[in-house]
Amino acid sequence: MDKLRQDLRYAIRQLMKHRGFTAIAVLTLALGIGANTVMFSVVDALFLSPPPGVHEPEDVKRIYIVRDEGNMRTTEGGPGMYADMRDIRTGSRAFSSVAGQTWPGDMDLGRGESARQVTGLVVTGSYFQTLGARPALGRFFGPVEDTIPASFVTVVSHSFWENRLGANPEAIGQQIRLSGDMYTIVGVAPEHFRGIDTDAVDVWLPASAARGEDFLTDRNYIGLNLFGRLAPGVQPERAIAEASAAMRHAASEFEQLDPTPSIILGPLNSELGPHRSQTGTVSLWLGLVTGLVLLIACANVANLLLSRATQRRREIAVRIAIGAGRRRLLRQLLTESVFLALLGGVGALLLTLWSTELIALFPLPPLPSLLDVRILGFTLGVSVLTGIVFGILPTLQASRFNLLPALRDGAPSEGSSRSRVRSGLLIVQVAISLVLLVAAGLLVRSLAEARSVELGLDAGNLLYASVDLEDAGYADDAANAFLDRALQRILALPGVVAADVAAFEPLGGSAMALGAEAPGREPEYDGEGPYANFVGPDFFQATGSAVLTGRAFTDADREGGAPVVILNERMANLYWPAGDALGECLEITDGVCSQVVGVVESIRHDTLDEEPVPKYYIPLSQQAGRGAWSGKTIILRTSGDPEDMIVDVRRSIQGLAANLPFVSVIPVTSLIAPDLRPYRLGATLFSLFGVLALLLASIGLYGVVTFTVVRQTREIGVRIALGAGRTDVLRLVVARAMAVTFVGVLIGLAGAFAVTRFMESLLYGVEVIDPVTFASVPLILLTVALIAAYIPARRAARVDPMVALRAE
Repeated sequence: MDKLRQDLRYAIRQLMKHRGFTAIAVLTLALGIGANTVMFSVVDALFLSPPPGVHEPEDVKRIYIVRDEGNMRTTEGGPGMYADMRDIRTGSRAFSSVAGQTWPGDMDLGRGESARQVTGLVVTGSYFQTLGARPALGRFFGPVEDTIPASFVTVVSHSFWENRLGANPEAIGQQIRLSGDMYTIVGVAPEHFRGIDTDAVDVWLPASAARGEDFLTDRNYIGLNLFGRLAPGVQPERAIAEASAAMRHAASEFEQLDPTPSIILGPLNSELGPHRSQTGTVSLWLGLVTGLVLLIACANVANLLLSRATQRRREIAVRIAIGAGRRRLLRQLLTESVFLALLGGVGALLLTLWSTELIALFPLPPLPSLLDVRILGFTLGVSVLTGIVFGILPTLQASRFNLLPALRDGAPSEGSSRSRVRSGLLIVQVAISLVLLVAAGLLVRSLAEARSVELGLDAGNLLYASVDLEDAGYADDAANAFLDRALQRILALPGVVAADVAAFEPLGGSAMALGAEAPGREPEYDGEGPYANFVGPDFFQATGSAVLTGRAFTDADREGGAPVVILNERMANLYWPAGDALGECLEITDGVCSQVVGVVESIRHDTLDEEPVPKYYIPLSQQAGRGAWSGKTIILRTSGDPEDMIVDVRRSIQGLAANLPFVSVIPVTSLIAPDLRPYRLGATLFSLFGVLALLLASIGLYGVVTFTVVRQTREIGVRIALGAGRTDVLRLVVARAMAVTFVGVLIGLAGAFAVTRFMESLLYGVEVIDPVTFASVPLILLTVALIAAYIPARRAARVDPMVALRAE
């Protein structure tokens, strides 16, 4: 222990003596370790950390149903129904408890101007019992919550209790209005508890109350994500066998069900299951990328230490001469490198804390905390390992030299072996930097391609405004009158260019499936649709959808007039591929012939990566008898930033009645954001880490060239004295540096060709071997390297030969 303290004191003195070297090394390591700390937080939240508040989470397994019936084919496992949960619970003893949940959704809280939107999760009565959670206040759901008549009760999150209810201990028994129904608060969840997913939840509702009796009994109601707790001592294989057998026994009593269903068990962390999200995949890649950035940082600091080791040859020789063993010397030098890495780890933590708000701007998954015990332990471990990695090679190199020459002249000369090591480290940096930059270039181009997808509408200045009028007690006629008044108030707002009403918002995945036939036409199509939407006369102007042929609806297209219909381009091409749809007949449900008066752009139905589906539009005023729909949406186009109009639009609608539920006003771009998120995440952070890697490699190249110039001062002086011109010297120094860089580029290109083949699932509209990216990135890297080499080379070319010859 005394020797370790001596080594530490000596290491501190050495690092304080060379403050410039220490500052550069610590900053380099702080950037590398800091990037890894942040990405470990993401990977830890998605893949490693169990959901907080779950008792013995390793015993809780997600249950994925494999079935093939009707339109439901889930060969890799998917959601089930309440009946599946009941069959598994009653037919298998492998699970001590089985539960289910639907997807989180937005719910209206309260009425009037104080109305807000909260996130609600519909769960079965066994939900909290299966997770082993304990309430902070009150009670959780039980078997009675899965019975009819339903109990309208709710459990609220700890943050909801604090922020909405003022942490009132008397909150149990209070009632709150959620999406039109009154629910009694029976419990408060423990702090940080959010269930089995990473998304925050405000309120939990029993399935019997929120979904109704059909949800509990209908065997066609598939939409329940199941999970169960294994009984003590039960292995997953037994649970799979028993649960699959129970489901098959139940299915044998119903002809419409797949007779051979089975289940797949997965960990509670959904990203480790069969359905990893695109964001999770990108996060894993980013974890690998930050490891490469740290490797570049290690190579950089190793080069710095090699430079110092050369300069410390006389010091090391003296210590060996007076009796220091090589083992003790190795320990001393390794102590310095590990201590240096620990300083870099402290810097990484400071950078992480400093950049907390900046990190929140990146499209990362929700992070419970950037710094906790696990993160601190990871940073400490990475720092120590990093110190060993970048310190071991320079330490071994520093102790391998002839003692007498070092004592005789002390001249810090560099052998060919050490020069090769330095060049090799630089080649590694350049190669890794090029791989990262190529990957970043591919993802940036993917993001650009995804953003440029033809949506069929102009989403940039579009808002959707909707309110649950049925919940507010408005019948169809009253609801239509209300929407007319709301539309007029919105149109009167400054900054609103156009607005109209539609039964379904476009690009939201919602529409009505109505039978539609064109006499004499039977298109070959087995995909989704055709879907119908009921819209006002200014709908296409508001959405910015172009009318390709014919006309849009007018005020003359009203009830009692000739039925008309507008097709999207996809449907027109399916039914009338020759382009002669105008004036043709489309029979919709009731057999009435509606005349096709226009063809418009195909608006995407739901996601960016889907093909447009056949869709047709009917005037709102002519929807009678075709499935009237009261849940209408106002679509409005603004002249400026739509975000700036949200409050005014909500106030305009909310002001029409004092008892309205929450008025939802959302930018259309928020509907696209989830599809763009993985590409934004990859493009942003890959680019950031790629540029960081390029910066570190450039610093390394600059340092190598500078050190080489200092070492070759006498040689350069001799060359100039013998008649070499400054241009010759400049060309010589730059050529040597660029030769090393060029080798790194070639190796990096080979690595990029190999690595990017595994990135195909992350790309959109871009080939893995993209000529633009593979041509431009090496040019950029070579240009930066040329600049990094030119600066010290120019300094070398200005050497005074007389001064250089006297230098040694």
